Amino acid sequence: MILVGLDQALRNSGAAVLDGDRFVLAEAFHAKGAGQGKAFHEFRVWWTGFLRRHRPDWVAIEEPLRSDMTRTSVAYRPNDAFGKSVIKTKQPLTNMQTLLGLYGVRAHAIEVCEALGIEYKEINNQEWRSVIHGVRHAPKGTANSSEWWKAQALTRCKQLGWDVPSKDAAEAALIAEWLRIQFTPMGRAKGSDLFGSAA
Repeated sequence: MILVGLDQALRNSGAAVLDGDRFVLAEAFHAKGAGQGKAFHEFRVWWTGFLRRHRPDWVAIEEPLRSDMTRTSVAYRPNDAFGKSVIKTKQPLTNMQTLLGLYGVRAHAIEVCEALGIEYKEINNQEWRSVIHGVRHAPKGTANSSEWWKAQALTRCKQLGWDVPSKDAAEAALIAEWLRIQFTPMGRAKGSDLFGSAA
């Protein structure tokens, strides 16, 4: 069974191919055109060509960042009665322009799969990382969790002997590995019946 993993973003994406439990290749993609429209077009051309070349049975696509994610900032203000008041403010994790880019690429990724008749599954990054790395979150206090995770992906691929050209391609390879595990007896036992049709 040919399996593909996709780690997508507006500018830098990665895709990887497994043939059963055998690593085939991983590829990096960088959109060069100015503006989101050109980036979407370049991604679509690359992704369509990638799928046509490798003809996968299934594709696993990492879900984009959720639009409702926030971070809490804490400020201390003087208070006559108690000395200081703690003011907590929730702020969006990212801005609307970034979300539009991420969800635009996601739309193209799944539409191309539909057009080519390829089965696909979107997977949350915490879910696939918990299976591959055994943890769902970067260590507390990690300054840049995204970079930390990508470094873990490169290390894991090196341990497996997989030649990957970029951090995004490394994550794509591990997303494909997550998909492969879903078809094993252990993966089926732990998961739902999402892949029942492929049995």
